[in-house]
Order: sequence, then C-alpha cells, then structure tokens
Amino acid sequence: MFFHAIVMLFMLPLAVLGQANIAQLNMEQLLPQQRILAERYLTQTQSNSNAIDGLMLDNQGIERVETVDEPQEESPKANAAEQDSAPSLNLSAIERDYRDVDTDHAVQVMHGVTVNASPALRQFGYDFFKHQYQSNGNTAAPSNYQLQSGDFFTLFIYGKKEQILELSVDNEGAIFIPNIGPIVVAGLTLSEANKKVTNALKKRYVNFDTQLKLNALKPVMVLISGHVGQPGTYSVNKFESVFSVLSKAGGVKKSGSLRYIKVLSPNGKKRQIDLYSYVLTDKAMPAMNFNEGDVVVVPAIGPTVAIGGAVNTPGIFELGVKTTLADVVNYGGGPAMNAYLNDVYVNGFNGRFSRQVKSISGQSRSAVMAKLAETPANNGDIIMINKKPNIAYGYVNILGNVKVPGKVAFNNGLTLGALLKQAKGVKENTHPTVHVFRYASDDHRELLRTKLTNTEFRIQDQDVVAIYNQRELIEPQRISIIGEVLSPGDYTYFDKMTLSDAILLAKPTAMASMYAVEVARSSGKKAALHYVNQSDMATFQLTAGDRISVKKDSLKDQMATITLSGEVLFPGEYKVAKGTRLAEVIQRAGGFTDSAYVKGAVFTRVSVKESDKAGHKKVVDDEQKRFIYDQTHLGNLSMDSQVSMGIMMTARKEALDYLDKKVGAISGRVIIDLNRDNFVGSADNFRVQDGDTLTIPTAPESVHLIGGVQQGISIAHNPSYSLHDYIHHVGGFSKYADKRNIYIFKSSGRVFQNSNVIEPGDIVYVPERVVISFNWLQFLTNITSIVSNAVTSIALVKSLQ
Repeated sequence: MFFHAIVMLFMLPLAVLGQANIAQLNMEQLLPQQRILAERYLTQTQSNSNAIDGLMLDNQGIERVETVDEPQEESPKANAAEQDSAPSLNLSAIERDYRDVDTDHAVQVMHGVTVNASPALRQFGYDFFKHQYQSNGNTAAPSNYQLQSGDFFTLFIYGKKEQILELSVDNEGAIFIPNIGPIVVAGLTLSEANKKVTNALKKRYVNFDTQLKLNALKPVMVLISGHVGQPGTYSVNKFESVFSVLSKAGGVKKSGSLRYIKVLSPNGKKRQIDLYSYVLTDKAMPAMNFNEGDVVVVPAIGPTVAIGGAVNTPGIFELGVKTTLADVVNYGGGPAMNAYLNDVYVNGFNGRFSRQVKSISGQSRSAVMAKLAETPANNGDIIMINKKPNIAYGYVNILGNVKVPGKVAFNNGLTLGALLKQAKGVKENTHPTVHVFRYASDDHRELLRTKLTNTEFRIQDQDVVAIYNQRELIEPQRISIIGEVLSPGDYTYFDKMTLSDAILLAKPTAMASMYAVEVARSSGKKAALHYVNQSDMATFQLTAGDRISVKKDSLKDQMATITLSGEVLFPGEYKVAKGTRLAEVIQRAGGFTDSAYVKGAVFTRVSVKESDKAGHKKVVDDEQKRFIYDQTHLGNLSMDSQVSMGIMMTARKEALDYLDKKVGAISGRVIIDLNRDNFVGSADNFRVQDGDTLTIPTAPESVHLIGGVQQGISIAHNPSYSLHDYIHHVGGFSKYADKRNIYIFKSSGRVFQNSNVIEPGDIVYVPERVVISFNWLQFLTNITSIVSNAVTSIALVKSLQ
C-alpha cells in the first residue's frame, strides 16, 4: 500500500509541482518571426493562463470550477400577453397596469402557465405621431387673416399693363411697388390690401386689373412643454395643425394627455384641444392660428378606461367629460361582427379600493346599448365584450362518391334516401357502407355507420355523410423500375401493361441495355426472376408488384475524356477511345513546351480518392497525430516550458496546415514519372480513364523550408547545395527540431527522408518535438516532504492499533 502511494505521488502533474518556478520569457532573444508567434500565443493564453484540463487553479493552487449563469429558457406556455407584437418592456406603466388585471378568471392547473392569456392592450392615439407629420409651410390663410411684417406676396398686374412682382411686408408694415412707392398693408386683410394696392396703381395706370396672392406667412416661435418627446422652442406656421406642431417635438408621450392640450397666448387667451374630436371622427382638424410667443402645454394623462374582446379597435382610452360606457364602445370602433352584446363584462374599482366585476345584460342588443349609454365610465374600468360562437347550424355535408357532393340545407325529417336524391345519386363502384360523423357534444363527433340501402336512416343537423368508392379502399397496384432509366421509381399498374410500356414510361437512357432486362416477380410464396430480350418486351405481360431492373450496356460506353493543362502545346479536353495510352494523348497535345517542368507533373484520377499512402498524405497524417499527442502533454510541463513550447506548437501547426493545404489541393493524385527513359513502354504510361487530368507546371526556381527551422521561407535553388546547406541559409535548426527525420516532398508526389538530392519545387519539412525540462531539485524536495509526511502518518496509525 505504501509503495502504491509513492508511485501515485510520482505520477502527479508536473505543472502542480512546478508552480513556484514561473520564469518570464525573454522576448528580446527571439527572432522577429518568432516574436510575432510568441505575442500571438501569449495573447491567446493570457485570459486563462492558470487553466489546466478545464479546471482553474487559484493563487493557493486549490482546484475550483468556474460556472457561468445560463439564460433561463422561457416556458413554451408563456403568457400570451408577453408574446404580443412588441416586447413587454415597450409597454407603458398604464399598459402594464391593465395587462396585470385578470380578465379571464381561469384556473391555473399547470405550473408555469399564466392564467391571464389575453393580449396586452395598447394606449390609443399615440401611434399617430410615429409618422412625424409636419406642415410644408404652404397652409392657406383664412380670408379674415390680417397681414403682418414678414409675409410674402405675388402681385399680378394684367390688362393694358402686365407685370408680376414679388413683394414682402417690411418691418414698417409696408410693401414697396416700383414707380408707386411704399404702401402700408400691415393690419389689413388680404382683400383689403388688394383693394388698397389697386387704388394706388390707378393713380398712375389705366385699363388694368390686379390680384394679390399670399405666398408664405411669417413663421412664429412657440414653446412646446409638458409630456412630449423633446420639449423646447420651435418655429411653426401660423396656421399649422396641432398634430404637425406636436410632431416637431417628438409627439406626445404615453404619460401625456391627448384630450386636454392647452395653448396659452401672451395676451392671456387660453385654448383647449381634444384630439379625440378628430382622431375618432371624420372631422378635419382646423388651423390653430398660432401667435408669436404661444405656449403649447401637454399635461399628464387623465383617467383612463380599457376595452377589449369583440370590438374593432381594442385599446386603452383617456376619459373625457361625462364619458359613458357606450362612448367607450364607440372609442373601440364599435362592436365587432361576432360581438355578443347581450351581456357586457365590466371590471372596475369599487368604493373599497378593490376590483369588482359586474355585467350589463339585456334581452336585446339595443337594450344593452341603452344601459351602456346610462352608465358612466370610471377610471380603471375594463370593458370586455364576448364573442359569439362560430359554430354553423342548419346544414348537412355529403362527401365522396356522389355526383354532386357538398353542403345542403337541413330540414327536420331528412333521411339518407332524400339526401342522396339531393346529391343526384351515387357513382359506380360505391361501397355499401355509409359513415355518418355526428356531433355528440359541441367539440366532439362520433362515428355512425349504416348501409347504403337503409334509405330511411334519419340525418341530423351538422351531420357529415361520407360515401366511399370501393376501388379507393384498395391499396393502389404498382410496379417499380430501376437502373438505366431517366425516371426510376414506382408506377401505377394498369391491366394489360407490358414490359415495353413500363420502360417507355421510365424513359431509358442512351446506355440502357435492352438485352435480358430483369423482372423480379413474387407469387406470394416465392420469388422468380425473368430475363426478357427486346424482341419479347411488347408481349411480356406485367403483374402488380413486378420489379424491373434495366442494366447498363458497357459496350456502348467506349469513350473517355482526359484534360491536359499547363505547359503543353495544345491544352484542353481530349476525347479518346477507352484503352488509349497517356503518351498518345500527350503526342496529340503537341508535347511539352520549353518551360515545362515534367518532374512536377500532376496526374489525377476520379477513382483515386487519396494520394499514395506512402507519399504526401501518410506523412501529413502521421505528423498531425504526433502534433495532437504532443499537445495533450503540454499540461505536464512547468509554466515557463508551457509558454516556450506553446510558441513552437503554434509555428508547427502553421507548417502542418501549409502541408495539408498543398496535399489537399491534389486529392486523387497518382504519382507518375514522365521524365524516365522509355516512358512509352513503362508502367507509368497509363490507360486513360474518363475524368483523368494531367497538369504540367512551369519549372520552379526555389526550395521551400518549413517546420523546425529558424525561418520558414523559400530560397532560390542551387544545384551545388546539399540539404544542410539549405537549412544553414535559413538560420539553421530551431531548438526543438527533429534533425534525424527530415522529409523532402517532391513535386512528383514522392516523399523522401533525409535525402541530399534537393530539386527545384521541393518542400523541406523539419518536424519538431516536445522537450520536457524537469526541475529535479524541486521535484525531489517535494517528494521528500510528501514521503516524510506519509511515513509519519503510517507510524501514527500503527501506534493507534
């Protein structure tokens, strides 16, 4: 037992034992490329520098698990009011208060389901300001409008003298007419001013007429305050509508009144505006005749009432003076088409500050409306008008195998025979059984059955009578066809159908063989195969359930397509007969150009899904596996080793990604040597298959080095250089380089290990390995302490026995 404890102690993660020796990485000692990788690695690991195997270590090395609060999943049975078109956060305080009132009065029988499922009601009238209606400043002035400084005119003079003049009223209240002089018009109406101008012109001209047209009014400054979106001073047209003026200030907020808006003038005049008078009626909003210095005040909203249910415009409305429940129904657009007005629900406050429900009932709709007109509406009232049921009565529906199916009127004493007579009788192949679906309750039907001959069977209101076609009750008979046809699948079987008919329906392909078409037939006990030639297809009778297989005629497919690209004289697609050798196609393409690099030829074949396992792919796969293995052991290193090795692993991952990208770009490649002597007679002179490609690259001039070298870079090829010469010219090996296992990836697709033959286009890959540095002094000190404590504990246990 003691020995087992010692072994377990030696297996403790080195990262835990080495927490006291965390060294700072010296960035200045790194090459520029390494420094970039180091900064990237440190940035990625800074946020979780103490993370080991998904756990966190605090400053004392105590393991703790970090938890994250997950968002609570909403119940699928959430309150329907919360599922309104706008989120509940957009509701005003008044809208939330009305939403919280239980108007359904249902019983909650399932946890998490809110009883009140009615949609939230919205305050009426405030959406009008969303359109930001504003006047264009061309509002027509009334006939009694008195002119003032800043007004603009157009004076038309026509007759013996014709002239058009643009005039404005100056600060002195006058307009200036050439050859006439100034004429004071301030304080006059438009008609009075026109008459005064005409009289002035008559003193100089004869046989003419005039017309004075007011073009624009001088804007006035008004103050808009209270419950509006943006209170402040605004320039407005004198005869602008109050909607336009309030829109300039962002409209009225839902906390503001739409019925008690005040306009205060400097002369002490007060006006009150009720917007409901215009938004709920067909009245046009009159011009306000604003004056300089007017103040528009939007006070807080007054008492409110809500109406919902079967009305055309449900919502929350502000009460006016002496508003009745009938007025509220009209505010809601009147009763809806399906409104049940014999009993109206009213939920309001009583004298004890609690809500009390009452109903207003009557024998007729007019009687209820009369009572509503006598009942005043109070602050907080909720009026709900129920809906009439949508259940229809007075009909019978006959469906199926009759000549005129559909709904007919129900009459007392209606029989099955009379119903069939109204449907103009049954069609052929009618099944003798008739099904009658009858309401047993308001929401549940029961199934009754009778015979077609039972003509005295009594039909009831809302019955659905089903008459069946006997053939429709039998599973449809089918055949199936697969293979060389354009439309394989199941087909309806017809009497006297032949194999020729079925193949014609499925449309045979050009490669279809009409020799020995296979027909699989089952007799219910055993299956048999029939092989039918083309001469017998027209007379071979099919039976329901036959399965037909049309094979491919390989003799018809004797052509193959190969694509040549790159450094050949005539690149492109070539159609050749099957069995043609590659050398013959290259000859047809004119051979290679002078810049062709034949050693790097890439030959791909559709049937080959991966490169040769002994070539590129195997090396990359092995390196990827080793990379993953080394990654899993980084956690056993001290922190300084983790940082250093992390930098190396980042560079190593980039090198592997580069190799994987190069290999993936030539998926399906077959290694070929076009440069060998007597290529025509060699095994590399393949027989061409459909879809083959041959790419001849341009002669490369460089060698690329990646992996465990100081600088991953391409350098010019030098015929006199050996492998180690190239490595020397990129700064030599890195600290973690595996110098004994260097791979050379050839352009031809072959891979060599530790070869000194370096050709243009080669990729030299130097693997890297994890080097574990170990602080033996610290480790032995910790082990000694642990063993000492363990021996003391054993001695103590034995002393207690």
